[in-house]
Amino acid sequence: AGAKAERDRAKSLADYRFIRAPFNGVVTKRKADPGKFVFPAGSDKAEPLFVVVSLVKVRIQVEVPEADAGLVRKGVPATVKVQDAKTPEFKAEVTRTSNALDPASRTLRVEIERANVKPRLKAGTYVNVRIAAPMPAAWVLPNNAVVKQADVIYTDTWTSMGQENDGLDRV
Repeated sequence: AGAKAERDRAKSLADYRFIRAPFNGVVTKRKADPGKFVFPAGSDKAEPLFVVVSLVKVRIQVEVPEADAGLVRKGVPATVKVQDAKTPEFKAEVTRTSNALDPASRTLRVEIERANVKPRLKAGTYVNVRIAAPMPAAWVLPNNAVVKQADVIYTDTWTSMGQENDGLDRV
């Protein structure tokens, strides 16, 4: 029994020679070389040994300006275009938003997650995103229906009921 326990302990220690990620992926940064002394994870001097990225699904992060933030919500369709000319644009949809503006940039963080087919995108790729947020119904007025006096803007819709002495139509 003692020999079996010692063998199991030795096997367990030998398994520490290998570092395994909890998912399949690609090592994008290697901060340790064979033979380098590394500190335990709880130490003040500890740092990641590797950065591993899964390319099965991508998360695209977009900063939406404050003026448009109220229009963007989960499920809104988006078109993603990679800056590389060989990769065609593809359709996606907004997966989540932060629901809060960043006070420094006054933008809303929006995320789009999508399966990375073939894998088309690499980690860290810059893309252009066009979000097709539904616009609220609005009135459209011709320019000549808008009057600006000083810093005040007036709009009037007149229904003619005849002319008065001053030549203006009255409602």
